[in-house]
Amino acid sequence: MSTMLQAKKVNWSRIIFVLCFILVPTINFLVFYVYVNFDGILMAFYRYDVNYNKIWGLDNFTMFFDELFHQSNGIQLAFLNTFKTFLIVLLIFPWGIVVSYFLYKKIPLYKTFRVLFFLPSIINGIITVIVYKNFVSVEGPIAMMVQNMLGLPEPPDLLGDPRFANTFVWIHMLWLSFPGDMIIWGGAFARIPDGVIESGRIDGASWITELVKIILPMIWPTFALKAIMLISSVFGASGAVFLLTNGDYGTITFSAWQYIQIRNNANNPNSVVYNYVSAIGIIVTLVSMVLVLLGKWAENRLFKDVDY
Repeated sequence: MSTMLQAKKVNWSRIIFVLCFILVPTINFLVFYVYVNFDGILMAFYRYDVNYNKIWGLDNFTMFFDELFHQSNGIQLAFLNTFKTFLIVLLIFPWGIVVSYFLYKKIPLYKTFRVLFFLPSIINGIITVIVYKNFVSVEGPIAMMVQNMLGLPEPPDLLGDPRFANTFVWIHMLWLSFPGDMIIWGGAFARIPDGVIESGRIDGASWITELVKIILPMIWPTFALKAIMLISSVFGASGAVFLLTNGDYGTITFSAWQYIQIRNNANNPNSVVYNYVSAIGIIVTLVSMVLVLLGKWAENRLFKDVDY
C-alpha cells in the first residue's frame, strides 16, 4: 500500500515538474500566435464608423477588389512588381542548380567562385546595399556605362529614375540569389553515391545527361521542397526594395506596400487600414494555399521519390 502511494506521489511530482517547463512557452504560443492570428482574422470582417463602433461585414474585401480592378493606385503596381519579381526568382531557380552543379563537378577555380558567390551573404545586408548603391550611383561606373549605351546627356540616377529603378533592384536580387541555394544543392549532391555517378560516366553520360537523368531524379525530394517553398512565397517576392528605394520610383512591391500602409497609419487609432490589410492577408493566404496544392499535385504527377 505504501509503495502505491509513493508511486502516485512521484507521478504528481513529475507532472508538476513538466508543467513548470511547458507553462511559459504554452502561454506564449496561445497569446502571441493563437490569439494574435485569430484576432487578425476577425479584424478582416469589421470596420469602424465615425464613433469608433464596429460594423461587421465584407466591406474590406469589397474595397480590395474594387481598388484592384477598378482604380489606379499603388496596390496594382505593387502586385505587378511582385509578380515580375517572382518570375525572375522562378527563372533563376534552375540557374542556381546549374551553378551549384558545376561547382560540385570541381571546375577550374571552383573554390574561388564558391567564395565569390557566398561572400555577400555573410556580410551585413546594410553594407552590401551601401556598396551596391555606391556602385550604381551617378558617380559610379555603371551609370556612365548606361549613359554611353543610351546616349543620355548625363549619367542617370539608376535607383532614383523610374526608367531604371526596378531593373537595378532586380539586379541586386540576382547578385544575392545564389549563396543559400548553393549550400542546399551542394549538400544534396554530396549525398549521391559515387558509384551511381561513376556508373553513368562509364556508360558515356555527358555532364548534361548526368545532371538531367541521374542527379535531378535522385535529389527530387529536395527539389520538390524548394519548389513548393518558392511557390508559397509568390506574394512575398520583394528583394531589398526598402533599403534601395524605399518603394519609390515605381519599385513598390506587395509586401512593401503592406508595411507602408501600416507604418503611415500606426498613430491613427481611427484608421481601418489594419482591418483592410487583414482582409487582403486572408485572400492572399487562400490563393497561396491553392497554388501550393496545385504545385504539389503537379510534382507528384511528374516524378516519384527516389530512395538510396
